[in-house]
Amino acid sequence: MIHFVTDICDGEPDILGPALSESLTVKTLDGDLIACVPPPSGGWTHTSLEIEAEMIAQKTGSSGADAFLGSSWVGSTEV
Repeated sequence: MIHFVTDICDGEPDILGPALSESLTVKTLDGDLIACVPPPSGGWTHTSLEIEAEMIAQKTGSSGADAFLGSSWVGSTEV
């Protein structure tokens, strides 16, 4: 399953904020498209990304995958 790095702890940069309204794109580690999901009406949250990861977990399989909001890397099965 994809693990997102979009939760913010003290002193960490906000990587989710600038990409809230971007589509979630999930690709294999070789760059092949697995899924492209439009943003929810209010934009992505860490929780909504985690829910989406559960919904597409079967598609990411054992080969590994990276997740992007727009062009920003936001998570991976390898984290």
